[in-house]
Amino acid sequence: MPKKTRPRNLPAGRSAQPSPRKGQRYPPEPLTEEEMMRLLSQFSREGSAGLRDRALLAMQWRAGLRIAEALALAPKDVDAKTGDVRVLEGKGRKTRVTALDELGLSILREWLARRAQLGLTARHPLFCTISEPGRGAGLHPGNWNQRLKVAARAAGIGKRVSSHTLRHSAATELDAAGYPLTDVQLFLGHTSPVTTAVYLTQLNPHRLLERLRSRRPPQPQAGA
Repeated sequence: MPKKTRPRNLPAGRSAQPSPRKGQRYPPEPLTEEEMMRLLSQFSREGSAGLRDRALLAMQWRAGLRIAEALALAPKDVDAKTGDVRVLEGKGRKTRVTALDELGLSILREWLARRAQLGLTARHPLFCTISEPGRGAGLHPGNWNQRLKVAARAAGIGKRVSSHTLRHSAATELDAAGYPLTDVQLFLGHTSPVTTAVYLTQLNPHRLLERLRSRRPPQPQAGA
């Protein structure tokens, strides 16, 4: 009888069966501004990796970029004076222009200064590896997600945190500030405002619930 072998690359003791949670989707949990600042504070401003990760977090949070869009950025795609960000590799290969605010731009400039000190050039992605060998290679989205989860735990944030949480938090912040739906649509790079409306409802279902609770009850008709 042939000897049973464990699937290649599967750690000992792990079943080859898929996790029962695989493919399961949970409702989004955007972070508050206070939670976002706590998350940001977990990345050091001393080391190069910390400066890079702070800038990547700021790019996703303050400019609303998807992780693939952020990692596809080249230095020429960002105007370090105005904060304008050109997204050339958007979802569906759509392009758009967004912008960093004063907070995001100040964080990005710190990384750009350190990036120059490291000898990284315009040929390297804006957010890239900094260790040797292989300095200047593109970052892996999975590694970034893992660093965010570790930072969230260290910050005492009990919500599920991933790179997309940063985009969720940005959209929720704009919505709460009263930005028009079409502005949020352009910010997120959605094709239709209907998509944006559904997106915001999923991010903030409590707003709809509050409106439903506050409905005026029907008034009895005279003589009824």
